[in-house]
Amino acid sequence: MTLIIGIAFERDAVSGIAATSTRHECRVHRTARVMIPPDETDDPHLPLAKACTELRAALQITDARHVRYHIALPAAEFSFRILDFPFSQTAKIREALTFELEPHLPVSMEDMTIAWAPLSTPLEAKGARIMAAAILSGTLRTYEAAWTSAGIQPTLVTIAGYVAGWAHSHAIPGTASKLLIAANDSVASCMLLEHRQVTYFRSIGLQNPQKGGGGDGAALSRRVSQVYPVLIDRMADSEVHPDGLLMAVREADTGLRDTVAATASLPLETVSLEAAYSVHVDETVSTPGETLIALALIPVLKPVPLRFLSTEGRVRKLFEEHPGQWVATLVLAVLFLIVSGFHIWQEVGDLYQKEAALDAEIQSLFTGIFPEAAGVRDPFKQADYVQVRLNEKRKQRADGEEGVVRPPAIELLAEISRRIPASVDVEISRLMLTERSLDLSGHTQTYGTVDELQNRLAESPLFADVVITSATNEPSGGVRFKLKLSFAAEGGSGS
Repeated sequence: MTLIIGIAFERDAVSGIAATSTRHECRVHRTARVMIPPDETDDPHLPLAKACTELRAALQITDARHVRYHIALPAAEFSFRILDFPFSQTAKIREALTFELEPHLPVSMEDMTIAWAPLSTPLEAKGARIMAAAILSGTLRTYEAAWTSAGIQPTLVTIAGYVAGWAHSHAIPGTASKLLIAANDSVASCMLLEHRQVTYFRSIGLQNPQKGGGGDGAALSRRVSQVYPVLIDRMADSEVHPDGLLMAVREADTGLRDTVAATASLPLETVSLEAAYSVHVDETVSTPGETLIALALIPVLKPVPLRFLSTEGRVRKLFEEHPGQWVATLVLAVLFLIVSGFHIWQEVGDLYQKEAALDAEIQSLFTGIFPEAAGVRDPFKQADYVQVRLNEKRKQRADGEEGVVRPPAIELLAEISRRIPASVDVEISRLMLTERSLDLSGHTQTYGTVDELQNRLAESPLFADVVITSATNEPSGGVRFKLKLSFAAEGGSGS
C-alpha cells in the first residue's frame, strides 16, 4: 500500500501528515509540525529545507519508493482572480489568460507562475468563468529548492485552504451552494462550494498570529471575528450569494463557531473532513488540520484542478474527457498498422525477387569467367575462389617481372643519345623514369623519323621493348610523339 505524505507550508512552520487512503477509509498514522528556523543566511530556501528534513524524520519516512508526496503552499503567497471569457475552449483560455491577468497583478507577468481552474457557473451559454491563481516565480522556486534539498519529489503541488475546500465540495450535496469558512493560527479562508466545485476563494491573514501554532480558541475567535466582516464585504463585491455557511473548525476552537454565528446571517453548521470521508486517526496522533486531511484524501478525490504540479492520472483523465476520440484514434492506429504491414510485406517480397535476380546474374558472370568452377554456388565460396585466383595472377605477374633492373639515369641518357642518328632532327621535351620503364616525349619532322627512332632504340640491350604510344601532327608543322621504353631483364652496355 502506498503511503501518502501531505505537507503544508505555513508562515512560520511546516506541517505534515502520513496516511494511507482507500475508497472506504483514510487512516492517519502520524502527524508532525516543525517550526521554520530563523533565516541566518542569504539563501531563503535553507531554513525551509531544514524544516522539511526534520519533518520527514518526525514522520518516520525511511523507504521513499512507495511514498507519494502532496504539497500545499500558503494561500497568502497567491493572488486570486475571477475572470470571464466569451468562449470556453481550453486552448483559447490559456492563450488569453496572461493578457487578462496582467492588469490585475502587481508585477510583470514574466515574473509570475499561473494556474487556473474552470468554474461551474459560466458567464453565458458559450462563455466560461475561471479562477486563476498566480505566485511569484521566485517564491515558487524557493519552495521547490527547499523540498528538493530535503529529498522530496512531490506528485502534486496545490494551494492550502483551496484543497480543503475542494475536498469539502465533494462531500456536500451537488446542488448546494455553501460558504465554507476555515481558519488556522495565521490565515482565514473562505470558499464558495457550488455544484461540487470551488467557485470562490479568498484568504486573509490574521493579525498578531501566535507563534508555534495551537493557541486558545478564544484568541482565534477574536481574530476571526475581525476578519469575517471583511470576507463578507469581499463576497458582496464579487456577487457571491451562498445558501448556507459551513465552519471547518478544530476541537480546540470552541468559541469560533459562536463568534461567527453571532455575525452571520446564514444557516450555520460545523463540518469536518474526518466525518465526511471516514478518516480514522490513531490514538497516539494529534488531530490534523483540514488541509492536511485533504492532502491525504487526494487519491480518492477527483484531481484537484488548481495545481501547479501534478503527475497523477493524466492518461486516465484524457481518456475520461475524450472517450470518443480515443476510440477513433485506436481504430485509425489499427488501420495504419494493417496498411503498413501489407506495404512492408510487399516491399520485402520485391526485395527477395531483386536479390534472386542479382544472385542469378552473379552466378552467370562467375561461371563465364571461371568455367572450371561452375559447380560452386555458395557466394562466400565464390568470393574465396576469386581471391585465390587473384593471388595466383599477382604471383605470376611478380614472377614474370623478376630480374628487371633499371639502369642508371646517366647511362640511359647516353644510350638514347647514341641511338639517335646525327642526321635526324629530334627534340626531346620530356623524360619520365619509373622502376620498369622510361616514357619519352619529343618532337621531330616526320613519321618516318619516329619509326626510325623506335627501331634504333629497340636494338639497345637496355630495352626489352619500345612502343610508340602516340604520334600526332603539330599545327606548326612536324610530329609530336611519345615512346614507352621497357627495361630489359638484364642491363648491358650500348652497342
